Amino acid sequence: MLKAARRELGHDPEGSLSDIAEVAGVVRRTVYGHFSRRAAFVEGLVQEAAQALR
Repeated sequence: MLKAARRELGHDPEGSLSDIAEVAGVVRRTVYGHFSRRAAFVEGLVQEAAQALR
């Protein structure tokens, strides 16, 4: 799901969780089950990037 989010947000930085869910091929409820809000989702992307740099 994070891979799809990176792709969608790279294309549209203002993309919603609904947009990300659609690109990931899941329903919006699935995204909200892992991330309570868009900011938490973006934080997950930041943490993933930080781990990759380490």
